[in-house]
Amino acid sequence: MNFLEIGFNSKKAISVEMISVSTRLHVVLLPVAFLMAFARPGYPIAKKVSTLLGNKVLFSCPFDGNVTKMSWVFNSKLQIAALRCDLNEMALISNNSRIIIQNATCNTFKNEMNLQIESVQLADDGNYTCEILDQRGVHRLAFSFAVTVPPAISFSTDNKPNNTMMAICTASNGKPAAEITWYPNNLGNFSINITHHSNRTVTVQSKYHISIHHFSEEIICAVNHPAFDGIKNYTIHQNGPASYDSQLSPKILFLLYLIAGVLAACLCLLAVVAFTVRCFNLQIETAFRNCCISRSSQEMSQSNGPFIQMENFIYDSFQPQKPRN
Repeated sequence: MNFLEIGFNSKKAISVEMISVSTRLHVVLLPVAFLMAFARPGYPIAKKVSTLLGNKVLFSCPFDGNVTKMSWVFNSKLQIAALRCDLNEMALISNNSRIIIQNATCNTFKNEMNLQIESVQLADDGNYTCEILDQRGVHRLAFSFAVTVPPAISFSTDNKPNNTMMAICTASNGKPAAEITWYPNNLGNFSINITHHSNRTVTVQSKYHISIHHFSEEIICAVNHPAFDGIKNYTIHQNGPASYDSQLSPKILFLLYLIAGVLAACLCLLAVVAFTVRCFNLQIETAFRNCCISRSSQEMSQSNGPFIQMENFIYDSFQPQKPRN
């Protein structure tokens, strides 16, 4: 290999290495540029907030510096409230009595305008943005608010031809959609039907088709939802549905055991009392019989003595007397 071939191969290797380095830089710098673009004022990354239906929620909007105006906007269109720091004026544009503006202050060091919603409803679900205007431009703090609605759980069984049955578990009008799982899940096949309602709630219905020959004891419908504290289990027995919450079953079992223990203790106490009373009655009855028998025999012996003597006296008095010699 001559020097020309070595130089050509070196240049080629350097060119390939530069292309590889450039590709890696693009892979690394592109996400960074994307994050920097969305982190600029005017393109905030929304903070996710959620709460249960009927609860209250608070959105905090603090900002440092010389602020001219602060305002709250719902879904980028409806302005809820505005605070003019240059004019020291506060305007609540929304006529919703459940919306409260807290700690609306303007000064050079700290500016704050918190938005609180009392007793949240499904209509409150959406995006809330706090817009701050100062000498540097417009800054925004965004919140993506989701109202959580617990679903109503129902279940039933339906007998089908060919020795089959269908267990139905339904999580109605929940937000977001509930997750339904069957245990055991190898007894047949199941299907899921999801219905979206106009108020943004979702109904999830799961049908479990089971052969009666495989259905020996019970099956469990497990429902998972953000509104629940853990997973709730509902049991369907072979002779029909019977529900219980797996999180409450230990307490129920403890109460049942406690009641059974108290009843058993009461029955034992009653048995002991009855046995003691019976023994006491037997002792009294035996003592009474012995006392009465001894007294009656003594009375008879005492009463018969004078009677016999009197009878002998009378008999002797009427006997003819023998003549004296």
